Amino acid sequence: MPLRLLDTLSRESRSLAPLDGQTLRFYCCGPTVYGPAHIGNFRTFTAQDVFRRVVELGGTPTLHVRNITDVDDKTIRDSQKAGQTLTDFTRFWTEKFHADCAALNLLPPHVEPSAVTHIPHRRFEESHPSHYWWQRSESLAPAPDPRHDRHSPSTSQSSAPPPH
Repeated sequence: MPLRLLDTLSRESRSLAPLDGQTLRFYCCGPTVYGPAHIGNFRTFTAQDVFRRVVELGGTPTLHVRNITDVDDKTIRDSQKAGQTLTDFTRFWTEKFHADCAALNLLPPHVEPSAVTHIPHRRFEESHPSHYWWQRSESLAPAPDPRHDRHSPSTSQSSAPPPH
């Protein structure tokens, strides 16, 4: 009996099958690693785990991808408060998340990319983590100096991000 899921767009029940006829590939959002995950977070990760186990028990191989969000406003803010580099700060919380997943007997994803490793043209200076800001282009860049940068919010009305 094939696995069926509700397509919420069409409101129809649809059979679930791998696009390539071999492996069911699925992506799930992972945690933002700035503190301990809570029961609400683990409800999501448990649902992902049950889904994967049901598919695999039915004989279909899976490719489970779950990201780690290790850079955003909260991770930057809290790493600065802790006086740690962003890398050290998020590594600690990522390891804590993995330990909690293991304690719950959740299967690890096959692939777990980090957001930091996928930001185009990323530039990090671990010795100056407070000198970075989040651009709308979703990349980190040095914070503009309001005394010299014509694109600084304090000296310009332009809403366009500074040039790269």
